[in-house]
Amino acid sequence: MFDLHEANKLERNRLRGEQSKLKSSDLKRLRETDPWELLQKALQETFGTELRITPFNERYHSYLRVESVKGEISEGQFKRYPSYSSRDLMVEGSGFLQWLSVYALALSPDIDVVLLDEPDAHLHPMLQQQLVSRLSKIADDKKKQILLATHSTELIRGYEFDKILALKKGKSGRYLGDDGAKIGVLAGIGAAHTPSLHALIQYKKMLIVEGVSDERFLRILCERLGEEWPKNLVAWYWTGKHSERWQLYRQLKAEIPDLMAISVRDRDDEADNSVDSELVDIGFKAQVGYIALKWRRRHIENYLFSVSAIARSSGKSEQAVKDLFAEHAIAIPDDATASDVAMGIREALINSPF
Repeated sequence: MFDLHEANKLERNRLRGEQSKLKSSDLKRLRETDPWELLQKALQETFGTELRITPFNERYHSYLRVESVKGEISEGQFKRYPSYSSRDLMVEGSGFLQWLSVYALALSPDIDVVLLDEPDAHLHPMLQQQLVSRLSKIADDKKKQILLATHSTELIRGYEFDKILALKKGKSGRYLGDDGAKIGVLAGIGAAHTPSLHALIQYKKMLIVEGVSDERFLRILCERLGEEWPKNLVAWYWTGKHSERWQLYRQLKAEIPDLMAISVRDRDDEADNSVDSELVDIGFKAQVGYIALKWRRRHIENYLFSVSAIARSSGKSEQAVKDLFAEHAIAIPDDATASDVAMGIREALINSPF
C-alpha cells in the first residue's frame, strides 16, 4: 500500500508540473486508472473507510504507519465523520484486513498473475461477492490473470460457469459446461444447489422462453444491436402457455416477493390476430409484474428471413437468395425487422425444408 501511495504522489506531481493544481481531465483519468485511487474508492464504497498514510523518513521512523478514517460519500466526495478520530489500521477487523490485502495485491502494477488461495475465507457472503466482482474488473481493466481457489458455495453459485475449473482427486481439471454442472461441484463440498432458483432469489428478474435456443437467439440479437445483455436476467426454459407460466410465476413470487417476469413464446398455430404489433399476447389478461409477449410471426426463426443475413451465412449473392425464394413464391421484405409484413412471411413454416 505504501508503494501504491508513493507512486500516486509521484504521478500527481508529474501531472501538476508547474501548475498549482491538477487539470480536471488529468484528475479524472488518475482516479479512473491509478491503483491507489482505485483502492481508496473501493474502500470508500464498500466499507465507508479511507486510508491515510503517515509520511515516512527512514532516518526518524522505524515502521510504516497507516490509519483508517470512517466517513461517507457525499456529492461525489468522501467526507470524514466530524466526531471520528482516525485509528491505526491494524485494529480493524480481520475481514477488512483480509479484503484489503487481497485487493491491494491485485492492484499492484508489478504483478500480472495473481494466485489466491481461499481469499474469501471468513468473509461475509456479501463481501465475498463484492471482492470477486472487483477482482474480475481489475483482471479485465488491467489485463491481469487472477486465479482463485475456493470452497465458497456463494461464489460458486454466483460465478459464471464457464470460468469455473472443477478439480477432483485423481482427475484432470475441467471447465464446467453449463450452469447445471455447479450442482455436482457443490454436492462434492456438501451443499445443495439449484442454479436457477438461487439466481432468481439474488436478481429477482426472470425471462421465460421455450428453450436454450430462444435465449441464444435473443442474446445474439442484443449483441447485433450493440446492446449489453442484462447480467441480472435469469432465463427459465418452459414450453408452457402464458397461463401456465403465470401459475409458475405466482408460486415463485410467494417465496420471492420482488420477482418480476417477462414471458416470450412462439405463436405457432394460434391466430395471427391473437398478438398485436407490440408483441403483446391479446388473449392473456395483463398482470402486475408479469409481461406476456408472443412473437407475431409463427416462430422466432421467422425473423431470420433477411436476404443480406442469409447471403452472408451461405456465401451466396443476395440476388441468388432472392431467386431461391422467388421459386417458392416467397417475397422477402426489404426491412427484415418490420412488424407489418405480408401474411406469407408471418405464417411461413421456416422449420420445414423447401
